[in-house]
Amino acid sequence: MKVLRRLLYCIILSLFFPLTGYAEEIVPQKEQLEIIFVIDSSGSMKTNDPSGIGLDMVQAFIDTMQTQGIHIGYVAYNNEILSYSAPETIETAEKRKKLKDQISSITYSGDTDIGMGVSQACGLFSNEANIRRIMVLISDGETDLPADSPRTEKQSNQELKDCISQCREKNIPIYTIAFGQYDGSIAVLREIAEETQAESYSAKNPEDLMEILYGIFQNNLFYRIQQFSNGTYAGGSQQITCVLDSVYVDEIDILLISSGSVGETFVQYGDQNLTLTNLSHYAVGKIENNQNSLAEKELTIHTATNQGQDLQVYVISYRGFMPVMNIETKAARNQSLDYEICFQNASGEKITDTDFYRLLTWELFCTDSKAEKDVMVTKEEVRNGILRGSIQFAHSGIYSLEGILSDGYGRYVYPFQIEVSNTVPQGSIPEEKGTLVNQTLSYHLNNYFHDADGDALSYSVPESQENLLVQLNGDALTLTPQRAGNHRVTIQASDGEDMLQYTYSLQVNTWWQAYWWVIAAALIVSVVFIWKLTHKPKPEIERLTEQRRQYHFSGKLNAYFLRQPQEEEEIPPLTFQMNRVKDGRVSLGDLFGEYPVQAEALQLNSIFLIADENRSMVLYHTSKSDVMVGNAIACRQLQYSIRFGDVIYITSQDGGYDLEIHYIAVFQ
Repeated sequence: MKVLRRLLYCIILSLFFPLTGYAEEIVPQKEQLEIIFVIDSSGSMKTNDPSGIGLDMVQAFIDTMQTQGIHIGYVAYNNEILSYSAPETIETAEKRKKLKDQISSITYSGDTDIGMGVSQACGLFSNEANIRRIMVLISDGETDLPADSPRTEKQSNQELKDCISQCREKNIPIYTIAFGQYDGSIAVLREIAEETQAESYSAKNPEDLMEILYGIFQNNLFYRIQQFSNGTYAGGSQQITCVLDSVYVDEIDILLISSGSVGETFVQYGDQNLTLTNLSHYAVGKIENNQNSLAEKELTIHTATNQGQDLQVYVISYRGFMPVMNIETKAARNQSLDYEICFQNASGEKITDTDFYRLLTWELFCTDSKAEKDVMVTKEEVRNGILRGSIQFAHSGIYSLEGILSDGYGRYVYPFQIEVSNTVPQGSIPEEKGTLVNQTLSYHLNNYFHDADGDALSYSVPESQENLLVQLNGDALTLTPQRAGNHRVTIQASDGEDMLQYTYSLQVNTWWQAYWWVIAAALIVSVVFIWKLTHKPKPEIERLTEQRRQYHFSGKLNAYFLRQPQEEEEIPPLTFQMNRVKDGRVSLGDLFGEYPVQAEALQLNSIFLIADENRSMVLYHTSKSDVMVGNAIACRQLQYSIRFGDVIYITSQDGGYDLEIHYIAVFQ
């Protein structure tokens, strides 16, 4: 019966505590991005930007922008709309060229109608969901209409006001940039930005403008910009070496900016030679790998400069592949829920790199402040080359959580929900049929009732029959019947959330009924005693050994201590040549004889291996350690077949030792 009870208990454990398997991959939220540049093309901008460097920098931004998930459009205006393009993808070189050609054809002339330009841009945004929309206004900040204009300054300002209100409602920020040497008022630009929860900037030179543009999108793109040169050069050939800060990128953009013309430029990257595209004030090149991360951390730029020419060199690295979070979305109350976070390349393969993941910052918190106290998050750690952590919930329910993974390239946000369930306590008390009047029965209820979630149970007895004296102290229950017959008592077991209501039946006999029962019981006991005296069965381990005495061990065991007390010296991996064991049975205590302390803690003397046919073994144990064969719990006093490739896991009662044993062929 004991063996059967243990087997049933193991089955129940396997149902309530399955081996961890990640049920869901959670990817960070990634919005598509729509950008519209609103470019003031009035005559005053010609004064502020006589060389058209501002237009060049917008084109340079388009050339160096990450291509996936980005749509860019523009509006060119003075006192009328000169040209425009709704946001389009820039994934191909042809599409980028088309957009740049349109912008390069813009000329500065005429007066200024900011309201008209912004209004035109508002109408170009799409209405699709899951798209982040951003407007960038480059202007000198003042509306200036000709005397014969059909529109008034009041109409322009009202149209601007309406568009600002519309953008605010749709969460479209309008970033404003006053570019060039203009010294006039930029109050209008500052007001537009503030009204739409954006920022207002001033840029005097092209490098300022590029840094502002990339700063605007730092929370929307996963990139890192590095400046490797910002100075004045002598005439002739220049060689600039750039050391990148990460290899886990899938796109690198090289950008050279100068107030003069950038000379012919090419880049050496690994075994690649890339010739940069030169425009009037900048040169740009793009290095892509759509399958794997770019592996080199150094590139060399070769260019030519004139005497006294200024030159700024930027390298923009983009990370397109995403980290995924693996976690089960259903958990049990008060049980530790493990999760892992790792990057995957374009082929879906995990990136395992301890040094890389240690550069990342991970935060996990409950978004519901009322439920936050019920969530316990352990500190994450880099283990086996990826980020790992665990979380535990004090109560059942649906929890909304958010994880944030961040580094110098950006923030990855993971919103998700965990459904936490609670299991009702279970248990029963065996019926007593031979109880006598005034005989006291005592029970420790914790021996009969349990909670699958590991919660501590509390007990109560709300009612019982007359003529049955009931006392309850903690889990100690005593029952004293006052007369013969059938008695019932209701026992409630609570885990703090759910309650089991159990009715216990008790049959109470008189003395004359018990006399015959005692005689019968005595006879049965006598027969059993005599039978045991004359029939002494062999112990189970001896019987198993006898059945397999013709077999011999083969192969070898590789043993690894995965956990030891910190004060102990680390035990190296061990190997036991099983084909050299002469007997057909051996205990793990015999094999680990050189480590008596560890063998005693793990109760290895109570774990036996018996040689079997076909180069296999039988595992049999009577220890109180937690023993598993693969992903199955090895219950006590049951036999388990061990074959080449099987793994045995043993954990000591106190949790101080974890031992992992691999059974393999000698020549594997």
